[in-house]
Amino acid sequence: MRKLNLELATHAGPSFALLDVDALAAGFGKERWTDPRYWYLAKEEVTSAARPTLARAQAAMVRGMLGLSKKAIVVDLDNTLWGGVVGEDGVASLELGGTPRGEAFVAFQRHLTQLRARGVLIAIASKNNEADAMRALQEHPEMVLRPTDFAAMQIHWDSKSKSVVAIAQELDIGLDSLVFVDDNPLERAEVRAACPEVEVVAMPEDPSYYVRALD
Repeated sequence: MRKLNLELATHAGPSFALLDVDALAAGFGKERWTDPRYWYLAKEEVTSAARPTLARAQAAMVRGMLGLSKKAIVVDLDNTLWGGVVGEDGVASLELGGTPRGEAFVAFQRHLTQLRARGVLIAIASKNNEADAMRALQEHPEMVLRPTDFAAMQIHWDSKSKSVVAIAQELDIGLDSLVFVDDNPLERAEVRAACPEVEVVAMPEDPSYYVRALD
């Protein structure tokens, strides 16, 4: 099936969209994606537990085809892009690679690079000293995203909502084209109240689930 999908993608025209269900199933867990019992009973190829994942992927693909996809993701830094607070812990002590928790942050950054490769802009909204944040982005050996990967940066001590508005203006896109990602529920609530057009992701406490939350 994967070989057939690759062949179809090779010959696809601009109006053709291919959903890689095999990759979805692998990410979800193939043992939970299908159940032979329900195939024989009702010819159901996808379990009820997996259907929401498939539906979200289909909806995202359709939104993209209709030009309704989000255009930019605005991310926090401390405890979102990496573990720890760079201004307090220093660059060398950040959680990024090397431990299970650190690997989760690396995986999240890699996921953002994949979205960037698909045309989604990545921006920063962080309450931080700019010099500290830039040092981490430039110097940490496990950092996947570097300063040049970001389309806009708002690193200061003003409110996150002001940063989000400034990013939208800099990128010349509407607030309804932005997704806001921050580990702090108070910051999420502030942006949600001040910028209701922005999609605010309910981030889990455990970074192991960051990729799933963003999807």
